[in-house]
Amino acid sequence: MYIAGVQNNSFVDYPGKVSMVIFAGGCNWNCYYCHNRDIINPKKNRVIYSTELLLRNLEAKSNFLDGVVISGGEPTLQPRLAEFMGKIKAACGLPIKLDTNGTDPDALMELIRQKLVDFIAMDVKAPAEKYEKIVGAKVDLDEISRSMAVIKLSGVDYEFRTTFCPELTKADVIKTCDWISQNGKARRFALQQYRPPKGGMELLKPQKAHSKELVQETFDAVRSKFGVAVLRGL
Repeated sequence: MYIAGVQNNSFVDYPGKVSMVIFAGGCNWNCYYCHNRDIINPKKNRVIYSTELLLRNLEAKSNFLDGVVISGGEPTLQPRLAEFMGKIKAACGLPIKLDTNGTDPDALMELIRQKLVDFIAMDVKAPAEKYEKIVGAKVDLDEISRSMAVIKLSGVDYEFRTTFCPELTKADVIKTCDWISQNGKARRFALQQYRPPKGGMELLKPQKAHSKELVQETFDAVRSKFGVAVLRGL
């Protein structure tokens, strides 16, 4: 398991909940607005965290934490992810939230089957026709759809989330939410305001975030499509 970073943060977005966030190095996408660009390519990351030391740290802090978040990068690229999550469960027994881009539905099914994940947050970046432009890579859209179906049917708590980046329009967000809502209303959705990262590819194509008014208007247009909808970043 390649661990590129660790920090304490809120657990999901529930007030008062504290988690340890573990960042898995490496990603198969190249979103220009990614705030974790320094771990997209593991070969360029000079810091490697000891799995054994991390597990001991988790065990020692388990009374002070509400959960563990495994983020990235893209965690499902890690060949020993299930083994690592099993060790976390054994060490501290805390609930685990997984952040994913949904490119490996089979990996998600295996984690669900083994009861290793308690919350899944999947980024759905754009409507189908804009997906590759936004993520900067080839995308198997059928796998994205299959991951959404797997998550909905899993019995595990979850949310889908979309960042309202400058390339997306209100109509694009509505299309994205319609895609998420195919074959049944999704339990939880988050629309996130775009925040330009410092440095990286953003310098090559600086973009202004949509106005607060447009973000709110777009959120109001899609919120009824979901059981629970939240707006972040305004």
